[in-house]
Amino acid sequence: MQLLMCIGSIVWSFFPAGCANMAPIIAAKFFPSFDYPLDCYRSFRKKRILGNHKTIRGLLAGTGTAEAIFLLQQATMFAWPALSAYALYDIQTAPWYLGFLFGIGAIGGDALKSFFKRQLSINPGKPWYICDQTDWIIGTLVVVRPYLALSAVETLAVVFCAACLHIVFKIIGKFTGFQSVYV
Repeated sequence: MQLLMCIGSIVWSFFPAGCANMAPIIAAKFFPSFDYPLDCYRSFRKKRILGNHKTIRGLLAGTGTAEAIFLLQQATMFAWPALSAYALYDIQTAPWYLGFLFGIGAIGGDALKSFFKRQLSINPGKPWYICDQTDWIIGTLVVVRPYLALSAVETLAVVFCAACLHIVFKIIGKFTGFQSVYV
């Protein structure tokens, strides 16, 4: 039972970042023409900085979704204070812009991983195991660190849980048509 409580706390606490990570994929289906790349087609060492898959649409969708989810969480916590037992930090007193930071961390972690994939000549969409599953949560943990002091054990639990959930959602995405690859 304690393990389920721990997993529930991680999911609830990092739900804005997880939604931010999925938002660009969903936004691409509904807004296919808004796909201008974040790197503005620029290169570094004769290779694209991020590639065509990291877009302004994705950045806006990810950060906007994370902020909206975070504000909904805050409203929910005010309505049902007992839910605070399921959070790894005090969502009620956290600054309003923490949701935005969750989004920046998730999207930024994914973009940084894409930079390294391009520099290592790993094609877009091709798997880079472990990094593909953890980029968004590691980026999030780095960006929100000033607001969320987790122990080393809690941090490892968050990364492990997030990686497992990432794989589950990739499989769901494959079967719903939102993703073309499993992991």
